[in-house]
Amino acid sequence: MKKKGLEDLRKQNSSLILNLLLQEHALSRTELAERTGLSGSTVSSVCAQLLEQGWILETGSGSRTAGRTRRDLCINPDYGWIAVVETTRKSVWYSLFDLDLQKEAAMQISDHYVSGNELLELISKTIEATVKNHRLLSIGLLYQEDMKASDFNILYNTGIYSDTIPLKTALQSAFRVNVYEDYSQHYTITKALAREQAKDHNVAHIMLGQTIAASVTVDGKTVMLDEGFCRSRVKEAEGKYPAQLASFIVLIASMFPIRHVFLSGIPGDQEYLIHSLNEDVGKTLGKKIRVESLSGKEDPLPDMAEHLRSLAMAM
Repeated sequence: MKKKGLEDLRKQNSSLILNLLLQEHALSRTELAERTGLSGSTVSSVCAQLLEQGWILETGSGSRTAGRTRRDLCINPDYGWIAVVETTRKSVWYSLFDLDLQKEAAMQISDHYVSGNELLELISKTIEATVKNHRLLSIGLLYQEDMKASDFNILYNTGIYSDTIPLKTALQSAFRVNVYEDYSQHYTITKALAREQAKDHNVAHIMLGQTIAASVTVDGKTVMLDEGFCRSRVKEAEGKYPAQLASFIVLIASMFPIRHVFLSGIPGDQEYLIHSLNEDVGKTLGKKIRVESLSGKEDPLPDMAEHLRSLAMAM
């Protein structure tokens, strides 16, 4: 087998063992061989390398079988940490996770909107102050649905010329780690659907706030609807959203094969609005379109951290 093929196989076996240890927390080498289907010698070789690299630890606990003490293996939670930053139009939140997804730090680092070089400096100082001597594995950037990554571009000045670069690129250059960008509601919606075992549902998300934003996910692909298109069909009146919102949902449902609509940023009486929308949309369409509120639901930061951990374990 060629050297590249052997290296790919080694990475594959390492990822298999790491992900199994993540699921089960602690297993012996014998159990790893049984669960993965790998030979005992392969498991021993891969584990020896992972121990040397620091990805896993050998615990002192283990049952005694046939006169021999079994040594369990587990993920080393301090091998590396993951930083996640959520930026909204009103604040910036920061969390730092170890590989067990335990929060090492969690704080609001701004109580107002921040972008550009100011945001880069804020994130950089916070990471340096909290990570300190630990290894930073990756950084996750979460934005509100109605934001664009380009809104946060950095002014880069070499002294000879100046240009703008993405915040993602600036952080990658500063910390030499992978940086991933996504939208906060993606994780909240995914979790809400997973709770109902409805991962295959086609969904729409409408965010009410300073702007009206909407996205539709069909067959795993997400499309952002034009902001002008959304604003022209839904207008806020005295802090409330009238029947136009029901008509807008009906319009989206006629354009896309959606079965779920999630709303966030709902002002006033959430329960009343959701109940009214479900009734109005159901009567108009004559079919079941479920409207739900995302306000106050799961924190998306741990979900992003879990995603980044999975990518890191793929080595």
